[in-house]
Amino acid sequence: IISWLIGSLLAFPISTLMSNAISQALFDASTTITYTPTGLVIWLIVVSILSIGASVLPARRAASLTIREVLAYE
Repeated sequence: IISWLIGSLLAFPISTLMSNAISQALFDASTTITYTPTGLVIWLIVVSILSIGASVLPARRAASLTIREVLAYE
């Protein structure tokens, strides 16, 4: 959730700068950018699913190991 929050906050100024730079370079005009709450919510869901998957799958695998296997791995 913290990475989503930081990414969302950084996305506003970075996307504005990039959009203006590209628009000026290609069309010699500035653009207006609109942000929708739907995009933020979708990105929060995607980030949550990916982080849960990245955490749960290795934890399940580690929980199925015996102490002997864990010590032998070291």
